[in-house]
Amino acid sequence: MKRLNKIISRCHERHKKPLHQRHTSSSCEVKENPEAAQNLVDEMHDLVGDLGSDSSLSFSEAEQHILEGTHALGQKLLALHASEQASAKETEPVSCPKCEKAWRSWHPRERQRTTLCGVIRVVRWVYHCDAKHYHRPWDTKQQLKGKYTHRVAEMMCRFAAPFDFRSAAEELSRQGVIVSHKTVHKKVREWSKDLRVLEQVECQTLGANERWCVSTDGCRTNSPEGWKETKVSCPYRDYPQLGPNSPSRARPESPRWTANRQNAAQSGKDLYALAPRSGIYQEDIMKQEVVSIGDGVPWIWNNSDESFPNAVEIVDYMHAKSHYDKEQNLGKGLVSRHNSRRMF
Repeated sequence: MKRLNKIISRCHERHKKPLHQRHTSSSCEVKENPEAAQNLVDEMHDLVGDLGSDSSLSFSEAEQHILEGTHALGQKLLALHASEQASAKETEPVSCPKCEKAWRSWHPRERQRTTLCGVIRVVRWVYHCDAKHYHRPWDTKQQLKGKYTHRVAEMMCRFAAPFDFRSAAEELSRQGVIVSHKTVHKKVREWSKDLRVLEQVECQTLGANERWCVSTDGCRTNSPEGWKETKVSCPYRDYPQLGPNSPSRARPESPRWTANRQNAAQSGKDLYALAPRSGIYQEDIMKQEVVSIGDGVPWIWNNSDESFPNAVEIVDYMHAKSHYDKEQNLGKGLVSRHNSRRMF
């Protein structure tokens, strides 16, 4: 509360200054509202006063009242702050980023922006050159993703990772970001095209008695082109397992994932690029043990042989038992091994 009140008071002090001390000729030619900051201060005081005057409010009701009140205040405060920043013209000469010609004219334009505080309207300067190339310096500086702020875009991608798009849209609505599941799908696909995930992967080191494991499998997933197989690989750090009934002890935060709907060769390339970034083969290749786990299909072992030539390749317990039972029913015994290093 004190921090929010302090920010509002700072905006209030800034608005009390004469216009010529704020932006002079570089301010947007839009209607100023000198009472905006004072109104926010009054609303803040009213919110605190409501809580103090109504002793019948339960803890849960007070919580909801504060949440709604501060969210509305935050939305107005962010709109006020954005308007203050966006109202300033560029102090340096502006040239077109495409043709490098000087801008011929500029004018203020109002647009909606979706933020974590809600939807706000911002008036900012738009420049254009003789070739009709438009440039919005304030939007570029804020790293806006279309009409979404960077933090909203990050939240949309984060929720779209573990959930389907419809569930992601529902979770976003609970956070105050109202978007349709179709918008989440479209935007996440659009933003992920230029995302360099490997640059954000932190390298790991093995602890005592740990070893690297790589688990690979394929599953059918729905896509705009219909149902396709998605090839998934996961490098992680783990202790050696004592048996099929021993609990999994993969190190927390160690799994890294790669997935694509392309061919097996591309899946192998993605895994080969991810593995060293995760920490595999940072030491001597001939000394470091890697365990490759899969269900026995050829493309998994082929990728394993190419990416981890010294790996111990193991068919996972569920598929090994399935293969064993199948062959036993046919009276042919256990399935022959792919090579001497592959175990069941």
